[in-house]
This record gives sequence, C-alpha cells and structure tokens, in this order.
Amino acid sequence: MDRQEKLHLSNDEAWGCCFVQGVFVRFFERSLYHFNRTARPLKPMLERVKGGGKIVYGGMPIQVFERLVAQGTPRQAEKMEYGWRWPHAAQPAPPDDTEAAPDFETWRNEIVAAAQKPESGKQADVQASVLEELTGFNLAAHTPMQAMNAIASWQEALRK
Repeated sequence: MDRQEKLHLSNDEAWGCCFVQGVFVRFFERSLYHFNRTARPLKPMLERVKGGGKIVYGGMPIQVFERLVAQGTPRQAEKMEYGWRWPHAAQPAPPDDTEAAPDFETWRNEIVAAAQKPESGKQADVQASVLEELTGFNLAAHTPMQAMNAIASWQEALRK
C-alpha cells in the first residue's frame, strides 16, 4: 500500500485506521487526531515529503496497540490486511476540557507551524560554531586519536 492510499484511508471522516510498519503501528493525519483525542495521546511528528508536502503521523509498538485493542480501545477495532480500522462514531466522546479542543485543521496547522520555528539562538550559534570548526579541520594534520577527540567534543557541544 503506498503513501497516498494510507493518507486517503487515514483522512476518512467516518473511520480511523492504523498501519503495521515492522514492529510498530502508525497513525496518519486525521486518524492520529481522533486517536489522540479519544484513546491515548501520542506525540505527533512531521514527515516531509517530496514537493514540499508534510504528513503528520504518530505511532506505538504493535504489542502495546494489540493490548489496547484487547481492552476495547479503540472500540470495534477490526483487523485488516494493512493494520486495524474502527468507526469514529463508536469511540467515547473526548473528555471535556476547560478549553475547547481545536478542530483537525487547526491542530494540524499548529504542528506544522511548530516544526517550522527557527531553532533557539543559542543552539543555532553552537551549530554554526561546530560547523565552522569542522570545515576548518585539517584531517591530514592530525593523528587519528586527535581526530576522534575533536569529533567527540563536537558531538558533546551539539548535545547540550
């Protein structure tokens, strides 16, 4: 099943679905939105695709999802050849929040916008500094141990 088919199934207004990918199940777009609101919050991530498109997705280990299905979350989940699907209408209403939950489009746009925010000034400065040191590093003038120490110091600087 290609990405377009997965997105088409995931954006169905009536049905939610997830797809088996190795030892994980993945939720895309609208299915992730509904699953997060009614079952279990997953961290939404952003995948960039050719042509500038962006896909919001999330996932969990397949064993965890199978335990949730056995407990009845999501309700009326059916095993399919690609993963699972379930009717949105059969799911419990989202908990009442003091602040109204955003609709799907607003939720998706917030995730995309958050991913496009520039990095913090300090982190950008550290990255620029490491890049400058790396481009000026003459590998031929250093022993292998010196080169390994330099790489370790750059890695440490980037982790901070």
